Amino acid sequence: MVAIVGVFGRQIGVFISKRLQFDVNIFERYDIMRWGIVVLGIFVALVLLYRFLPHHKIKFRETLIGSAFTSIGWLVFSYLFSIFIDNFSNYSAIYGSIGAVIILMLWFYLSGIIVLIGGMINAAYATYRKTLLSKKQLFDVKTHE
Repeated sequence: MVAIVGVFGRQIGVFISKRLQFDVNIFERYDIMRWGIVVLGIFVALVLLYRFLPHHKIKFRETLIGSAFTSIGWLVFSYLFSIFIDNFSNYSAIYGSIGAVIILMLWFYLSGIIVLIGGMINAAYATYRKTLLSKKQLFDVKTHE
């Protein structure tokens, strides 16, 4: 079914739009919106991961920067990695049929590094906020004396 809709998606869209009397461009907008939906879905998943997975309490605001970095960085990395695999390497000639497994493991490894960097960004931001808050409280105590 998915292959049929993929091959004949435009014709099906035109047919449905004529029958239901609405704009054909809704299907073209869907192609643009799906990347926004993917980025938003990854962002929400990473916010939840960074918010609830650590052992100590982290505020929601402290997870936003690392989640944004990780979601955008992960998509850019995956795109560039696919270009690299398509154009600059021939793993099947070197490793045979196990080449796909090696490529997948390499992608998992590098994706994990990106997720860890996002967590480190969140930790650095949380430390910065706590330091800034403690300096502000210290300054307020000194001015009240």
